[in-house]
Amino acid sequence: MPKIERSIFGTIKNTTVERFQLENDQGMSISVMTYGATLLEVVVPDKTGRFENVVLGCATLAEYSAHSPYFGATIGRVGGRIRQGKWLNTQLTQNEGEQHIHGGVNAVSHRVWEVLKSDVENLSVTLGIVSPAGDNGYPGNLEMTVTYQLYADNHFEIITTGITDEATLFNPTNHSYFNLSGDLKETISEHQLEIGASQVALMDDSKCPTGVLAPVANTAFDFQVGQTLKAFTKKEPQGLDTPFPLNEGSDFAVRLTDNVSGRRMVIETDANAIVVFSTTGMNEPYLVNGTRPMVSELGIALEPQQLPDAIHHDHFGDIVLPAGRHKSYRSSYRFDTIKQN
Repeated sequence: MPKIERSIFGTIKNTTVERFQLENDQGMSISVMTYGATLLEVVVPDKTGRFENVVLGCATLAEYSAHSPYFGATIGRVGGRIRQGKWLNTQLTQNEGEQHIHGGVNAVSHRVWEVLKSDVENLSVTLGIVSPAGDNGYPGNLEMTVTYQLYADNHFEIITTGITDEATLFNPTNHSYFNLSGDLKETISEHQLEIGASQVALMDDSKCPTGVLAPVANTAFDFQVGQTLKAFTKKEPQGLDTPFPLNEGSDFAVRLTDNVSGRRMVIETDANAIVVFSTTGMNEPYLVNGTRPMVSELGIALEPQQLPDAIHHDHFGDIVLPAGRHKSYRSSYRFDTIKQN
């Protein structure tokens, strides 16, 4: 019987943060919390039927607030970097050197969202927040909602919507980090990564796109037929912090496979890109999921969104949200297991 369990995850600044666990008939579950509209856990079976968590997070709300690198968070108003924080005559918060990143300081990823709906019949939870005019420099009062919905066939969807009373920028994403080994038993270095992209967005030293979309063929960035992260980092030791424009008509954005556990995840999205961050070189003392310190390639962030810094590159897509216009983005995450040959 499908079910939703609602509980208190903690308190921050005298505000209660709630947790929702959605479970389908197959035993798969996802958990989300109202702080940052954050995806906390995704529990799916391996090839032997063992259920384990396959995303990175923190054990407590205090840890999320103190040092989470956006684990599972909803990013807005705009995911990724905006060069020099500039849009026309608007100056946004510059919170990474000269750049604006992930919506600015204490953006919606670090605020408590309101519970709008919990629907056990459809196994969904909808959260909402208002980003007021002037928030990190953005014009317009932006109303955002995020719906997490779990289905019987072991996939879930994230639907993010926005509407504003004044033209603003809107390019949200979810910043979940995945590790299909289950409960962080291994790193993701042996995971096989496939990306439905024949091009890659070239970046400069500020990690902003140059505007050039280069073919991936015959380069280290060719994930069209898949390669392990270990193979990639042998050629590119810095790892991935890279936007890939998705091929039009592709039946998937990303396939991530762990041959040891047999778990496979397929991401589909109506956004035009996926930003891939391999956590290469991240070595931090804090505990991930309360069990082990953050180490290089413990997880891989896969962020469906419009190409970063699109406002400075016309061919990257339009992220301007006009007043009164409703915009939504939908991404799905499908899990199954593969049989070994």
